[in-house]
Amino acid sequence: MATTIGKMRYPVQLQSATRTTDAGGGSAESWSTVATIYADIKPLNAEESYRQGVIQESVTHEIYVRFRAGLSTSNSLVYESRVFNIKGVLNIDERDRYLKLTCKEGVAV
Repeated sequence: MATTIGKMRYPVQLQSATRTTDAGGGSAESWSTVATIYADIKPLNAEESYRQGVIQESVTHEIYVRFRAGLSTSNSLVYESRVFNIKGVLNIDERDRYLKLTCKEGVAV
């Protein structure tokens, strides 16, 4: 087990995307908070590359949360001003107690 309940001290907002259509036939995606949960956030890797004249930064994290049915890669997590896009969800030991989320830190859309 990589974490304990005591290490889950970061209150994060679990968000879900909602797609709405406008009068012109276009659509927009907005994010709404589903729940506030506690998490253990562990940074894994940080990279910087130079592409097309722009510096690209990439930061990955492992985030551990209590098991929550329905949590998937279509959700994101927000902690303070930071946004974590979920790239993978693992049910640790298949016991429905903890989830290990592989996330990439991004920017709010």
